[in-house]
Amino acid sequence: KSEEFFAAEAEKLDQEMIEVFKEAGVEVVEMSPEDYDAWLAIAKETSYATFAEEVEGGQALIDKALAVE
Repeated sequence: KSEEFFAAEAEKLDQEMIEVFKEAGVEVVEMSPEDYDAWLAIAKETSYATFAEEVEGGQALIDKALAVE
């Protein structure tokens, strides 16, 4: 029950955030699962790789963040 409740609340917060950005003139674009996978593959080779190299424990942080998906 709590998981369903919090998932619904998170969706409401996402929608509220989208509206705030739109009101501020920001173009909001949603990614399909395929778009996300392509973006993630690029990020792993670029910004994630740089973060892992330049930040102590960076790879561990990336791994933890990706485990939450």
